[in-house]
Amino acid sequence: METNSRYTPLCDMFGAVIRKEPVNVRIQQKIVKSGFRYVTFVKDTEQLASAVLLSRIAPNIIYPEKAYIAAKGGLSALFSFGSNAKKDLSEVLRDGLQLANGLVLKSAPAYRVNYSRLWISLARTVKANGGNVVLDQKTTPEIGSKPIAILESPIRFSPVNKTLLIPLGESEIWLINRGDTFYIVAINNCDEAAIVEAVNQTIPKASVYLKNFTKSMFLNISGVDCPFEAFVKTPLPPDTKLDGCNFEFSPSAPDVIGFADVKFDEVKRMDVNVNVFKNAVFDYGTHIDTIIERTYDLFPEYRNGAKAFDAAVKEFADNEL
Repeated sequence: METNSRYTPLCDMFGAVIRKEPVNVRIQQKIVKSGFRYVTFVKDTEQLASAVLLSRIAPNIIYPEKAYIAAKGGLSALFSFGSNAKKDLSEVLRDGLQLANGLVLKSAPAYRVNYSRLWISLARTVKANGGNVVLDQKTTPEIGSKPIAILESPIRFSPVNKTLLIPLGESEIWLINRGDTFYIVAINNCDEAAIVEAVNQTIPKASVYLKNFTKSMFLNISGVDCPFEAFVKTPLPPDTKLDGCNFEFSPSAPDVIGFADVKFDEVKRMDVNVNVFKNAVFDYGTHIDTIIERTYDLFPEYRNGAKAFDAAVKEFADNEL
C-alpha cells in the first residue's frame, strides 16, 4: 500500500514473510515494546475469513472469543450490532453489579489480538529469512492514526468477568481481563478521567478509580496497520510458519492452552505462578522451551523459581529483536 508513512505497513510485513527474501523493514519500537493487545468484533465476511486464517497460523497471538456490548436499549437496539445476551449478564459482570438503566447486554463473536506479539513474530520471521529490522524510536505515525489509551490494574479491581465493550460516541472502551491483570483499552479516546467516568456510568457501583491503575500507556496505531484489513490486502498462505507459532498440533487457542498445561508440569515444582506461565506461553509460543531452560539456568542465582522465570522471560524479551 502506498502511504506517506516512514514505517513498513502491516500488509508489507505480510508480503515480506511470503516472499522469504532478505528485506529491510522499519517498525515502531513503542508498539512492539508496549505489550498492546485488544479485542475486536469482525463485522464482514472478508475480515472474518482473514481472522480465521490468521488464527490458524498464529493461534497463540490471534484467537476467537465471545465478547459483550453494553448497548442502549429501546426499539433501536433491535437493529444494532450483536445478539441479545440478557441471560449472560450474571456471568459477564462481577457479583452484585448491573448495567445502568436503559442499557442492555448484547454479544457477538470477536477476536483477541496480541498486537505487539504479532509485529514481533513477523519481524523475527523476516530476520530469519535474512532481512533487517529497524526499531524506530519515533512514537507517533506520520499518517492517519488512532489514539489509544491502555490502563492496567490488578484483576481485583475489574468489574467484569468477561470482555465488555462500552461504545462512547466515536470511541470504544473495552474492559478486558487477562490472567491476574485487568485492562481498559480505549480506542479513539485518551482522556483517562472520561474513560473511567464512562465505565462507572455504564456499571454503577463498579468502583473503578484512576488511583487503582498501576500503569497507563498511550499509543497511535496507523489506519493501515489493522491486522485483518492488512491480511485482506496481502493474505498469508495457510501453511505459513511464523516465528514462535510453529506448534506441532492442530492450530487453535484450546490446543495452546493444552500445550501450556503440559509445559507447566516442567516448572510447577518451582512455584511459578500458573497464570504468569500461561500468559508467557501465549506471548512467546514455542519459545517457551527456551525460557524454561533458561529458568533452570538462572535458578541458582535467584533461589526462587518465580523470580528465575520472570528473569528468563525478561531476558528473552529484551534480546528477541
